[in-house]
Formats: sequence, structure tokens, C-alpha cells
Amino acid sequence: LIPYATDVKIDPMKAASIFAVIGSFNIAGRIVFGHLCDKWGNKPVVFISFTAVLLGMLIMIGARDLWAFYLAGALYGTFYSAVDIAIIKVTGDFFGVKSIGAIMGTTGLAWRMGAAGGTIMAGFIFDITRSYSNAFALAALTMLLSIVVSFFLFRNKPKLVVL
Repeated sequence: LIPYATDVKIDPMKAASIFAVIGSFNIAGRIVFGHLCDKWGNKPVVFISFTAVLLGMLIMIGARDLWAFYLAGALYGTFYSAVDIAIIKVTGDFFGVKSIGAIMGTTGLAWRMGAAGGTIMAGFIFDITRSYSNAFALAALTMLLSIVVSFFLFRNKPKLVVL
């Protein structure tokens, strides 16, 4: 994110501040959407969140000014945290809570491996294409795929089997 911002002539210190925006909005998103998951249910929170993260990625593709990076960071920070909250609740709804620790531990590891691999992949994409926009476009495509998969997941919710 910082190399992308500095490549479009954002001051490095200001580029680093984008992470503060993401982190601040992440805190707020966890508090607000934790409550909204309980009030509205998981389905609307998942769809709203995935859609807002997708919008943030699309904004990031065209970002050339600090305000656009801040807007994308605010969307990402707020709604990615909402995705985290909703996924934990959805996991409990689908599989019960008896093994929630093992399930979330395994999925958490996969998420972190994906996050680590994503930065490497973004660097690789930049090396090949000389553009960070392509990496954000791939991330946006992944979010779109998440929306589609979630639609079918909620539509065809399996019966809970407690082991």
C-alpha cells in the first residue's frame, strides 16, 4: 500500500498514515458491526461488508490523491472488521459452537497465510506489470467471488450437524 501511494507521489509519511486510518476504522467497525450482527443477523452484515470492501478496492485502483486512499482505507478498515465478526457468527451458526475454537483456529491460520501471501503476490504482480492497480483489481475480483459464494452459502444453508 505504501509503495503504491508513494508511486503516485503521496508523501511517504502521509502514505504511512493510511494505515492509521485503516486501524482506527477497524476498531470502530468491530464495535458497531458486532452489535449489528446481533441486531440484524449475519446475512445482511456479510453482504454489506463484502460489497463495501469491494468498493474500497475499486477506489484504491484509481486512487491518486491522499483523500482517495483515506476513503478506501476507511471502507476497508470498517468493513473488513465487520467481515471478521460475521464470519465467526456464521461459523457458529453452521457448525455449532462445540468445536468453534478448532474451526476458527484453522480458518484464522488460513486467513493469515492468505494475507502474507497476498503481499508477496501483489509484489510479484507489480514486478510483472509495473502497476499496483492490477493487484488491487485481483483483490476486488476475489471480493466479488466472496459475494457470489456467500449468496449461495446463505441460500443453501446446510442443516446443523452436532458431533
